[in-house]
Amino acid sequence: MNTCLTNEMCKGGKNKYYFQWCIYHKDNYNYSPNYNISCHPEERIKIYTSCSTCWKWTDCCADSPEECCIKEYYTFPPTNSPTLSPYSECLQNGCTKEFYLDKCNIFEKIDDNTACNLGDTIKCCSNDRSQCCIFKTKEVFGSFGLVFILLSLSLWFFMNQKNKITPDLKLNKITPL
Repeated sequence: MNTCLTNEMCKGGKNKYYFQWCIYHKDNYNYSPNYNISCHPEERIKIYTSCSTCWKWTDCCADSPEECCIKEYYTFPPTNSPTLSPYSECLQNGCTKEFYLDKCNIFEKIDDNTACNLGDTIKCCSNDRSQCCIFKTKEVFGSFGLVFILLSLSLWFFMNQKNKITPDLKLNKITPL
């Protein structure tokens, strides 16, 4: 069989699935190929030049055929007038291949030059997550600095309250003659 799958892709007893249709809409979700475990057999596309939808077929290595495709995002409900999806122009320029990754965590932000937000996932020009999500240095170190300052002020205030002399304490220490 003419395929783009390699033995390295199918390590760990994964099954090879051929001709998986992964670009479709179902139950308000858009599906696309899971590029971490799949590939497009370009030689098949070259052979069947008159096939306009051959690029939608992928081969993949997985435990089940359902793993070959991933959910991208919710589709939008119909509107009264024509509208554009906010994801329609996501990464159309400058990407040779697009990857779908987990969202950036709380200490990271999306690099707008290489990635864009798709709701539940992010679409990125690189498979390396560190190139798609940038560490928020100012926010994180600024927060730690603020916490340090507040703790220092609290400790200083507590130490000054301990050494403060109150009038009641002063009168109790004076002994009558």
